[in-house]
Amino acid sequence: YNSFHGQCEYFIRQGKTCSIKGDHKTAIKFYKEAMNYGGKSVLEYIADEYVAMGDYSAGLQCWNELCPDGDNDISLLYNKGKFLKRIGKYDDSIKIHKKQLNKVESKIDLHKEYLTYNEIGWYFNFINEIIDSYSSWGKYDLANNYRKVKKQKIDVIVNNLLQRAEMELEKEDSNFFTVKGFYRDALNLDSNNDNL
Repeated sequence: YNSFHGQCEYFIRQGKTCSIKGDHKTAIKFYKEAMNYGGKSVLEYIADEYVAMGDYSAGLQCWNELCPDGDNDISLLYNKGKFLKRIGKYDDSIKIHKKQLNKVESKIDLHKEYLTYNEIGWYFNFINEIIDSYSSWGKYDLANNYRKVKKQKIDVIVNNLLQRAEMELEKEDSNFFTVKGFYRDALNLDSNNDNL
């Protein structure tokens, strides 16, 4: 492998092979070597290796370096919250997910602004993680409260999508595919709300 990226990929593959075999220390060495070629994103793999060895503190340290407080990368924050839940830090996990949930929720509550399907997806990812964290923590009443909130938000989003479809239909130059998309998204949310 002559390319910079190729070297990174090579070391990641070697690390994954060691991890599968249960040789977590060697996997960490390969991942650290990959960091020389591919940046900090490899820390997520290293964190998983530390957890596999039972060293939650070192795993958390990797995540804190990868995704420090104040980071705005929604995907990293989601994964950091999931990691915290996995190591039993439910309160910290819930805090991260609630903060991100509130960002999307404020947009939902405006009722007028159309959410992208990606934003809807993130909303349900975050609320599902909050429900799961409360359930794992044994706080079933709080988990059930969030299930109710989730159902209410599904109703708001479905109504929003239906209104958008109606508004599009009223246009002189309405687009059939846009209308179809709004109705499809509303139907998917409404019929699959237990799976979201």
